[in-house]
Amino acid sequence: SRKQFFSKVAMALTAFHPRGRKLDPPIDTKALHAHRDAEKPLEEAWNPQCFKYGEDHYSAFPFRSETGDGVWICCCRHKNILMLYQGAYPFKYVQCAHCEHILCPHCRTSDDLTPIPSITTEAFEERIREQVQEVRYYRLCRACGLTQPGTIKDSRMEYPSPCPCNQPAIEEGSHFFISTVDGYRDDPNGTAVNLGLERSLAASQRYLEMK
Repeated sequence: SRKQFFSKVAMALTAFHPRGRKLDPPIDTKALHAHRDAEKPLEEAWNPQCFKYGEDHYSAFPFRSETGDGVWICCCRHKNILMLYQGAYPFKYVQCAHCEHILCPHCRTSDDLTPIPSITTEAFEERIREQVQEVRYYRLCRACGLTQPGTIKDSRMEYPSPCPCNQPAIEEGSHFFISTVDGYRDDPNGTAVNLGLERSLAASQRYLEMK
């Protein structure tokens, strides 16, 4: 019957998209922004005394009051500072301050915002089994740039669905692992330069493949 047909279609879709949860009620936009803006940074404030200079010693840079927790290089080449926050939205909105582009697979990020190539193969990674008290996975909405933490159930990542902006989730390039901020804070300038070069090389490779 028609009813049975649609029931089977629904079951098939659920089988191929096991990460979705029951749809959350719509979130008031003003309340969302107020909640987001009230969140406090998760990491301790950066200490300029700990800025690595050269191979073996550290030097204070008083003009660098805050370097953030990481950096991402946009497709437009602009360097954006990342800040990790407590609460429901770890990086808030990941949107370029220069061109308003939302982070995509062609952008480059520091270790604290590590892209997950495949959420299917991620289930076999050691780090997913280490997530007990603190889950460090999150999903980025490619429509608005909002970041939301996930939960792990039976070695499977689950996220609120849909995003508060009510746009459907895009799987590719949307999942990340929050790694350490130490590598970036040791050498923020060097990290940004390396990511910029990596982005340029990848863009050149894509151009050559199109010819």
